[in-house]
Amino acid sequence: MRRTSSLVLSVVVLLSVVLVPAAALAAPAAWQRVDVALHSEQSGGVMLVSGELPPEATLPAEAELSVPAGYPLLWIGQIMGGDPSADPALTYTKATVGASDVYRFTLTQSRIAQVEVQNNGALPFDGTNYEPDLNWTATQGVPEVRVAVRVPQGAQVVRAADGATMTSAGDGYAFYAKTFSDVKAGDQLGLSFAYQSGAPSTPGASTASSGSGSTAQVLVILLVLGAGVAGFVAIQRKSALAAAAGTVPVDSSANGTSTAYKDGGRGGRTSSAVSSKAASLATADVAASAEGSRSQPSPGTTRRKLVTAGLVVAIIGAVLVVVNQTTKPQFEGDSITQTFSQGQPCSSTTVALEIPTGSEAADIAERLFGALEQLEGMNTATLNTSTSSIDVGFCESKANEDVVRQALLATGLVAQGAAAPAAQVGAAAASTNASDAQVLTVDASSGSFVPTELRAGAGVPLEITFGQGTGCTAEVVFPELQIRQSLEGGPVTITLPALEPGTYSFECGMDMAHGTLVVQ
Repeated sequence: MRRTSSLVLSVVVLLSVVLVPAAALAAPAAWQRVDVALHSEQSGGVMLVSGELPPEATLPAEAELSVPAGYPLLWIGQIMGGDPSADPALTYTKATVGASDVYRFTLTQSRIAQVEVQNNGALPFDGTNYEPDLNWTATQGVPEVRVAVRVPQGAQVVRAADGATMTSAGDGYAFYAKTFSDVKAGDQLGLSFAYQSGAPSTPGASTASSGSGSTAQVLVILLVLGAGVAGFVAIQRKSALAAAAGTVPVDSSANGTSTAYKDGGRGGRTSSAVSSKAASLATADVAASAEGSRSQPSPGTTRRKLVTAGLVVAIIGAVLVVVNQTTKPQFEGDSITQTFSQGQPCSSTTVALEIPTGSEAADIAERLFGALEQLEGMNTATLNTSTSSIDVGFCESKANEDVVRQALLATGLVAQGAAAPAAQVGAAAASTNASDAQVLTVDASSGSFVPTELRAGAGVPLEITFGQGTGCTAEVVFPELQIRQSLEGGPVTITLPALEPGTYSFECGMDMAHGTLVVQ
């Protein structure tokens, strides 16, 4: 009996040692709220999934967050609420559960964790509308989940999602978001909609102006096409009448030696049979007439060719009208927007302006747009006369904020102090440290490299310290120097030997943010 009791006690102790940790491992801390945000770009983008524990949760706490399976990890860490470079990265384990990759970690300093992954899918675009489609599967119950897609500020939703609303995100962007309550494990949440990039429409005169412009385009097209069709019908009818009036049927006799002519215009009287010689002459005339018809097109054929050419010209004219109208600046109330290229801008910037009193908005827009259209990578530009500012969207693979600002400065319309300080966006010159190495610092926390141009002297070693980067700037690459360095873990110093004079480029791991190192 004692042996049995001892055996039972041993089993209980063993089970408690094995099962209690297993139960604890199987039950992560419950989130109070989860946010799923998609920063969608045409070439891909970034998905950010963050979770917030309730205030009563104690640290350290085991927790987990899920993302769609197969999305490459960019960063995972704790959100401290201050400088992003101070957010500590987390050690994690990963397991694939169904269609989700589940990251498990221990929160020690903050109740908020975030996972950033690269979005594998490009942003669908049908030539007019962008159609984001965000899907996320919950792997545990959450009282509240907010799913959101980042869009350019001023984007117009043309196909809405039930319960979704637009909120400002700053820096030229907005979030189209929807909140789900009482989400259960296994629930599949989605946000699918369509939008057009551009300045938002406003009621009143702006709507009337836009509508009248569209109406004018439609009227011009209808008038041109209508005129072409009416001309085609009139010429066809005239050709048919002329052909009916000039028709002379010919009947051959059975023996082929005589021909009877019927004068349909004179009461149906029939002439007598003609001689064989006359028939021969008639045959010769017919042959000559046939030969002439082969050498000269009939009036009907000529008319048809003219009508076809006219219709082609009309269609080309209608197309030119549409293209001309769509490439012109669009007036929307206090805003004037110029589209330089189709597609969604990778980045945007807003520059304050000093508009001379009494200036015409169209003239100011022409000067600003003219300066920008010379640059590569421009997407859209919107002049807002009420705020005296211009919003410029561009692709960072071909342009950057510095280039845009420099182009606008040349117009003389940029407000004093509007351009960022040279230490931030201009060329940064290297200083020296105690070891006589040149020292430079680059901020990577904003999704781009600041400054974008570095200057150093030739023949002297160089140290470049990059701040912690996330998303696109989670990695820096120097192609010419064959250097690739992760920036996820915090500030990283790259030591370079004495370089020869020249320009050395650097870029993010996704080839979206760029910079240059000029050695002189």
